[in-house]
Amino acid sequence: MRLAGIEVIVRRQLLALVALASLSACVNDDDKSSGAIGVGVCASTPPAGVTETTLTAGGATHSVRIFIPSLAVGAGMLPTVLNWHGNGGNGTDHAAYTEYEALAEKEGFIVVHPTGIESADLPVFGAATGWELVDDLDSPSRDDVAFANALIDELVANWCADTNRVYSIGMSNGGLFTSTLICEMADRLAGAASVAGVYHPDSCAPSRPVPYLAFHAIDDVVVPFVTGGETLFPELNDSVFALGSFDAFAAFAAGFGCDPEPSATAIGVATTRYDYANCDGGIPMTFYATDSPGDGHSWPGTSMLGLTTDDIDATLDSWRFFEPLSLDHL
Repeated sequence: MRLAGIEVIVRRQLLALVALASLSACVNDDDKSSGAIGVGVCASTPPAGVTETTLTAGGATHSVRIFIPSLAVGAGMLPTVLNWHGNGGNGTDHAAYTEYEALAEKEGFIVVHPTGIESADLPVFGAATGWELVDDLDSPSRDDVAFANALIDELVANWCADTNRVYSIGMSNGGLFTSTLICEMADRLAGAASVAGVYHPDSCAPSRPVPYLAFHAIDDVVVPFVTGGETLFPELNDSVFALGSFDAFAAFAAGFGCDPEPSATAIGVATTRYDYANCDGGIPMTFYATDSPGDGHSWPGTSMLGLTTDDIDATLDSWRFFEPLSLDHL
């Protein structure tokens, strides 16, 4: 999880805008036939590009960064990715770090980067911006799950989001939050992905199976990969880190009826892909374990927080995972 004083995000807003401009210049008529383009009628006409706005829900007011691709004009309802930052971060920096907006422009989908609020009453996380987790790591002053629900409502009502194709991804505390959203909002998510953080509280009871993808570095010393692994925050060992991410994902797959032993496939130089078969509803469940030298608490495919693997790209690979998924086909 991204804690203040541990991780420093370098702003690359200018670079991200340059990338977006470059990709936009490449859009042609063939791109407009992309499978990402929505169906149905969009009642509103949201502006293309980045809009910075706010949304009050769940007892707090959040800043929200919404990116609408230029392909959205006349395209109908669009797939939408919610991308949650880590602790101590914000939506703008997370957008630059993951470069999800450049991909959204190219592929023709909406991507949204909310910003968490500070909560001094949130255990362990302290006053840093972030997302509450249910059970022992929630806050009496706010309800981030209620905010996530209200955010989807707002995006569907006013931003051309397709209610059947909403996906959630996050890193670190944001990845842990995505894991809890599967527990609390399974009926609203067509797919989910977690980067550097998998956690499902004891109260977790999804209303339906959710296609699920995870990425985690074996040498991560912030959120442990294995149960009992090294962590900079041992105070979480009895709650969020009671299971390492690999074991937490395996336990969750078992709860969805998947075969207990996944198939393992080597990817690139130092990455293993674990696929769980025969899950309830035929949903895909995949875990990427990376073991590149120096790889740790990071987003695969970017080096903004230090070394990471080049075998996979969490931004592109998560979108390829999401793209064929729809609630009305699950």
